[in-house]
Amino acid sequence: MVYSFKISKFFLYFSVFFAVIVLSGNTFPFTVGKYIWFRTSIDLALLFFLIGVFKYPSQETKSYLESFKKVFKSPIGIAVSIFVLMFLLAGIFGVNLTNSFWSGFERGNGGFQMLHYYVLFLLLATIFSEEGQWIKLFNFSIVAATLVVIYGLLAGFSFFQAKMVFLGPVFGLGERFFGAIGNPAYLATYLIFIIFYALYVFFTKYRQKPLSFGGITIFISIIIFFGAFLAAATRGAVLGFIAAIVAFLLYLIFSAKKFRKISITLIICLILIFSLGVKFKDSELIKKLPFSRIFDISAVTQTFYDRTVVWKMAWDGFKEKPLLGWGPENFSYVFIKHFNIDYYNPSEKITEFSWFDKAHSIIFDYLAETGILGLLSFIGIFVVFYWQFFKKVISKQELATRKQEPVLVTNYKLLVINALFFALPIAYLVQGLVLFDVLTTYINLFLFFSFAYYFFNFKAVNQIANKKNNKIISGSGLGIKIVAFFGIIIAIASIIYGSLLPYLKAKNYNETMKKSYTIENFKIQFDKVYNIPSPIGNFELARFLVNAAEGTVFERTYQSESATRGLINYAELKINYNDARFLIPMANIYNIMWDRYHKEDDYQKSVSYYLQAIGIGPKFPPALYGLISLYVSYGDKNGMESVGKNILQYWPQDERIINLLKEVDK
Repeated sequence: MVYSFKISKFFLYFSVFFAVIVLSGNTFPFTVGKYIWFRTSIDLALLFFLIGVFKYPSQETKSYLESFKKVFKSPIGIAVSIFVLMFLLAGIFGVNLTNSFWSGFERGNGGFQMLHYYVLFLLLATIFSEEGQWIKLFNFSIVAATLVVIYGLLAGFSFFQAKMVFLGPVFGLGERFFGAIGNPAYLATYLIFIIFYALYVFFTKYRQKPLSFGGITIFISIIIFFGAFLAAATRGAVLGFIAAIVAFLLYLIFSAKKFRKISITLIICLILIFSLGVKFKDSELIKKLPFSRIFDISAVTQTFYDRTVVWKMAWDGFKEKPLLGWGPENFSYVFIKHFNIDYYNPSEKITEFSWFDKAHSIIFDYLAETGILGLLSFIGIFVVFYWQFFKKVISKQELATRKQEPVLVTNYKLLVINALFFALPIAYLVQGLVLFDVLTTYINLFLFFSFAYYFFNFKAVNQIANKKNNKIISGSGLGIKIVAFFGIIIAIASIIYGSLLPYLKAKNYNETMKKSYTIENFKIQFDKVYNIPSPIGNFELARFLVNAAEGTVFERTYQSESATRGLINYAELKINYNDARFLIPMANIYNIMWDRYHKEDDYQKSVSYYLQAIGIGPKFPPALYGLISLYVSYGDKNGMESVGKNILQYWPQDERIINLLKEVDK
């Protein structure tokens, strides 16, 4: 065996432990470390795979290259490739290419990250050609998920909370469980995939020996994961899980007569229990359950209402850019420009206003960010999956049932595993109707697609394993060696500029903000972080800087006017004039400065920033209400009347503005 390929496999196994990583001293403790771990693992896996292709011509190398070609030619490989291509094109033709490709610390799911998911898919589909390899990968995923849950338990029991070792909600405060993932909704979706892996391992390896150590361990882990899943209390994920169970049982109903009665009974009981929970969600018995939130399902709940309003914004954004959308990670532009007035209640304080950077639905997110081409290409993967499923898996099951050809598994095992395969995508799609994709979802989704490729084509790819693996052959071809050489360079550059330097930037920024500096010292320290040569993070750091300057001015952190203005001028150098997320804080800053020092230049700058923001988002409340408050402070009656009438077009019930205009008319 070529050892570079073996090392590549090691890093693929290694990658699934991304979920455990939490960097307590980082800007985004639950995200930055996970991205860095995953990217580095995939880059190293690719690096050593390419080293094997470049340096070690052998039968094994030739077999991997042939397998690699087959992945591209396979239906699911073509579908995944088209989606990745549409995702990248959407970023190229979107409103902010830099943000779409590199993204930032908080989300991190731009084109650069998508390429890593794609490499994960290709490498797994190419290298993992035996069931034992997939079982090992799933076992590592199960171990990682167990550590995720243990982390949440340690945080919940307040272990080392004072030292910020374990971050998360303490038990007994009514908080939802999110383990080491950092968000209960993301944890719930993550655990749906993990439970699938655990069930697959159990029915593949331990079905006939359930009381063995391995069987008991897997069974206990499933119980633990399901408990954590319920403790996350994520309604969309619960509905997805229920839909998967129903799909699983329906598959059994239509595939085997002996399971029909029990499957129908279980479906009826499941629906009945959940319906009763929803019906009596306000009863004391239901409220006492730690996961009672999952029964609070209604079209009139505030969270669902907010989502429907944001979906309307996404739809309006799609209509403006229907083909390739606004670009990945650019939904904030849609939210501001196509702001829906139903989202804002004038009686609420402006400080409580929430900005959405996602539509909170895979359908509307892909529609707005990648257009109809992106959404259709994404849905196309699932269409191809089920086409392959019914074409290949069902036919194999029928052949096994009729005993027309020998198979390596029993009919019962084959039936259950097929039912699991049939159900998992349904769970993902249902929960995705009210949630967007994140790192934990994407990694497992692409892992599942590559496993599906293996599952649909296991006979073809098994030809890699043979006794001639160590036989030296006459090279891999000059063209392939050239591609491999440049691929090695790109993988190394990706580790440095896509993982190492972004990590240093996020870590050093957090340390910089914790310390107390003079303005000049702060600027020097911030520039050191900002100028770290990585394209990832500068957009986010600039936003942090502007928001920090706004907070500093509002709280009078610096008493000296000259010191305060020095900070403002420094922050102003970093802003993006095409983004209202920069313009509105700057407008607020000069609004406060005008109110404090009454200098005409501050007033004019504030007006200018507000008007620029309104030009981007004509119905955006922070800009409209900020501008009218400035006009009130300045005493500009014409400005008050103009903006006030504009506001009343959108929110005619705003008594405060109505009374203000009455005073202006006197």
